[in-house]
Amino acid sequence: MYTMQKPMYPFPMLSIGDNTSAALLELLPDREELFQTLDIFEQQAQSCSFPHVPDEVTRKEVERFLNDAEANALKAPDMLGLVFATLAAGMQMGVHDRSGAMWMQGAMDASHQRSECYRKCGWFCVTDLG
Repeated sequence: MYTMQKPMYPFPMLSIGDNTSAALLELLPDREELFQTLDIFEQQAQSCSFPHVPDEVTRKEVERFLNDAEANALKAPDMLGLVFATLAAGMQMGVHDRSGAMWMQGAMDASHQRSECYRKCGWFCVTDLG
């Protein structure tokens, strides 16, 4: 009665041949911003996100991953997905802190758009690359 099909994902992305991982890596912010956002995640977001993401994503793990990001993204796309997921959560939870501890008009919308991009990239890493 029902046929098995590959599940449809709500956030489809087109793969870019052999360079899909490299294209995703280009979407990561520079390392300073990336680690600032991961720090915000560890300070504020993990209590809201655990058990969906680990309680801690250590700087050392992420640095080791990023030192050879292209090769590591191919070997462990789930780690790249974890980096994107923690960026997404950190972006959303850190709007107030990044705005100088003030609620700035439009800051939440801009942060939400970026965090949605990171969330979709993370989803793609664990579903299509993994």
